[in-house]
Amino acid sequence: MPGTPFIVAIQVEQPAGTIRPDIEVTLRQNATNEPKSLNTNAQGQVQFQLAKTSDFPSGYTLGDTITAFVIYQGYEGSIDHKIVAADGGGWSTTLVLTDLPSAPSLHLFTPQEFLDALNMPLSEDDAENGVPIQQMVKIGEGAEKEIEGDCNTVFDNNSGDYYTQTDYFDDVAHHRVFTPRKRPIKAITSLNYNTARSGVADSWNATSLTENTEYTRSPDTDKIRMSDNNTLNPQGNRPRGWRLIYTYGRDSVPGDIKLLAIYDTAIKMGYTAVVSAKIGGKDITSEDFERFYWMNYRNRIITRYKKHTNVST
Repeated sequence: MPGTPFIVAIQVEQPAGTIRPDIEVTLRQNATNEPKSLNTNAQGQVQFQLAKTSDFPSGYTLGDTITAFVIYQGYEGSIDHKIVAADGGGWSTTLVLTDLPSAPSLHLFTPQEFLDALNMPLSEDDAENGVPIQQMVKIGEGAEKEIEGDCNTVFDNNSGDYYTQTDYFDDVAHHRVFTPRKRPIKAITSLNYNTARSGVADSWNATSLTENTEYTRSPDTDKIRMSDNNTLNPQGNRPRGWRLIYTYGRDSVPGDIKLLAIYDTAIKMGYTAVVSAKIGGKDITSEDFERFYWMNYRNRIITRYKKHTNVST
């Protein structure tokens, strides 16, 4: 019904009863896939005019369905409405935002950073070319876990407490250098040697060895090296001759890791061509990009954090 006014009035609340000013609300005319976004005013309200051709060029007809939705800092809300004659030229509603349960599980990047990095819309804005956010979050969780596993670290400090790790090292011919399985080490809790003979239950010496006296730790790789003057050793050559307990973790997410997680997620979602254009592989096929160019790009970044404690970005 082009030209016939139809006003959609929406009030945004989070939680219920608390108005939310300056929140972007998108209204989509589903029959034509035409979206329009506006921000709520100081009273948490926003109005759309479906008959305004600069916003909705195709207008509307009775029976069309519209969708109003918000995604905001870990919250979301959406509501559908079918336009009927009984609406009398308008429809009003209150949209209460609820927790977006899966978004907080991402910690290397946010959904908005994903959209910004790839210059892509949400599927709610563009049903044909947009990104389905729940799928992106689910796949992103797996991509983040793979990256941290490959880097032997976590890009998180556990609210300042860091994470505890226990490593066991075999004593083979009184081996003197050990590489921790996680990094960077924030603090060593203890380094003990096994006083029991091979084949007997573990028995760790009560007093931890002293750093910079009986062993040293490389500031770049966190490798543990026994000092030449250390005479403390396990009972003979045996498995689990040494036990290292320490905390590890990183205080922030570096920019290259953030982008790697975004690009990894995008490729797993089938957006290889988009990623290829972003990082310079424009003139090669998607298959060759994934097999060669991408893996080299990914491995260079992973190796930096896997082998080194202090990485400048």
